[in-house]
Amino acid sequence: MNILAKQLYDYFGKFSDSEIKAILKKQKFIIYGNKLSKLIFKSKKYYYYTEIDTNSIRHCYYADREYYPAVTFADIKRAFAEHRLLSFNKWVISKAISFYGKDRVTIKDDYSFVIYYPEIQITNSYGLVHTMYDLWAKINISTDSNRLYLASLKRTTLSSSEIRNEYLFSHCYINDYAYPFESFDFCYGNSSHPLQSLLKEGDPFLKVDLWFLNLEAYLSWESVEGIPYRYINNVKSDVNYYKQVSSALIMPTFHLNSVINHVISNLDIIDFDYGVGQTAILSQTTIDSIKDIIKSCYGDVFNCFQIDGSYVVIDEERTYEKICSRFEGITVGITENLQVPLKILNTDPTGTSKSEIDEQLIINIKSKIENDINSELYTICKERSL
Repeated sequence: MNILAKQLYDYFGKFSDSEIKAILKKQKFIIYGNKLSKLIFKSKKYYYYTEIDTNSIRHCYYADREYYPAVTFADIKRAFAEHRLLSFNKWVISKAISFYGKDRVTIKDDYSFVIYYPEIQITNSYGLVHTMYDLWAKINISTDSNRLYLASLKRTTLSSSEIRNEYLFSHCYINDYAYPFESFDFCYGNSSHPLQSLLKEGDPFLKVDLWFLNLEAYLSWESVEGIPYRYINNVKSDVNYYKQVSSALIMPTFHLNSVINHVISNLDIIDFDYGVGQTAILSQTTIDSIKDIIKSCYGDVFNCFQIDGSYVVIDEERTYEKICSRFEGITVGITENLQVPLKILNTDPTGTSKSEIDEQLIINIKSKIENDINSELYTICKERSL
């Protein structure tokens, strides 16, 4: 509350509206140097005033009266409104401290405070549960009505999965992957949400605790039906940790002949036994050699993962190590006097490694080599019979 508003309230607060109007008719007050002053007398050249709080005498030129506006009834009523708001603000902050505990409420100024949630679980109608850590909710108190509103959310602990999937909280946006730890934009579904409508009607003093309960409910529920900005399911599945790999790279049978030729030309020895009907069957040693040659040929293709039937590789730019290097040394400003280092949890998934080459590819190569051997053996035997 500014000095002038406080002086106006202190001086006129004990009077009714009709009494104030009567006083203003009899007595002239001005705002001089952002302070309330009262006219004592005037001469041809000067107006003489006394400061309300000190009773010191000062004067100004009569012609200067336009620069020192007279106090009006509207000025006084605005001061009363500011005093009431400030009283409400102090009471709300005291209620917040009572509701959450002194260690979880940080006063930012006369019109805002921050609530700290060390841990809060959010769930949805599908039964998915996700835990958010170190969440800070800044609450502003409206200057034109006795109403609270969620001004911003900040997180000082995020998982690598949350950062990759741009998740701060289900019903807010973040400023993309580059700035993942605070938001000022929230979705409530409609204007009838309790956080927006609860304190608009009736006595707000009776509903503040209920508003705090609704805030916790809001932070704890992902309204899938209402289409949230971000989904906890994306964090759970960590969709942005991977890049999909073309199936042509996983099972390159479309150029089988070139693969076979490459394998045969790089086999030091082809070892085989005779099976039924004296047909050649490649030994396991030769099959293992075929696999080694294919892996060396196709390299990282075989460092993939299988998820929901699709083959993917890790996006190396979004791993825990890369994220940590990107945000190293970052601190999150909660208030001017409270800076908290950003902590990142390692939630990189392990996945199910595709350690073996597609078996059909091996079968095709094995069959080709065996058929070539059997064909060669048949030709040799036929020549000998002649």
